[in-house]
Amino acid sequence: MTKTLLRKTFVAFALAGALAAASTGAQAKPFPHPHGHGWGPAIGIGIGLGLLGAAVAASEAAPTCHVESRYDDYGNYIGRVRICD
Repeated sequence: MTKTLLRKTFVAFALAGALAAASTGAQAKPFPHPHGHGWGPAIGIGIGLGLLGAAVAASEAAPTCHVESRYDDYGNYIGRVRICD
């Protein structure tokens, strides 16, 4: 498998996990916290956005580089060159 396919697969699973976590059913009973909902929703949203950001960062196409030797027309060694795809 190529790196691009692996990255796309990772992004698909991360997005599916984030959507599954966000689609949990609401409970019909009142929240037990006496002063509102506290930090729970903020932490959940932060984790979801973190997963989404990680998926986007993993899906970015990073160039792959390698070093090749260069020769002139007569076969003499010139040097090495870094080539990025």
